[in-house]
Amino acid sequence: MSYGWAGLLAAGVAWVMNRFVVKYLGEAAIIWVIPWLEEVIKTSMAIFSGASLILTHGFFGLVEAFHDYLASPRWGMLAGFFSIMSHWFYGWVTVVLYEQTSSWLVGLFCAGVLHVFWNYVMVRLWK
Repeated sequence: MSYGWAGLLAAGVAWVMNRFVVKYLGEAAIIWVIPWLEEVIKTSMAIFSGASLILTHGFFGLVEAFHDYLASPRWGMLAGFFSIMSHWFYGWVTVVLYEQTSSWLVGLFCAGVLHVFWNYVMVRLWK
């Protein structure tokens, strides 16, 4: 499976799960739950499909960028840019830490912490 398909499939799964989590847990899920779900979904999809992890994360960010733009044309272009860059960065962090520790869990944990921090800042900033 190519990184494009892996990223697209990860984005679809994440979209469904994110909607469900926000419906039942509210806005707090955007900060405290969704980053962990997305990191696990993107990384798992890349590992199990044999696709490039960094490119899968980046493609996921591209799909999210299109969603951001369609959801808010006023902020969507900037939000989309940050989606692409941040998700690519989380993938890079995951790979670098995996290469240093031989543990996907270490990479996932650190990328998840960064993603939580990013979402926290964005939710507080855009309110």
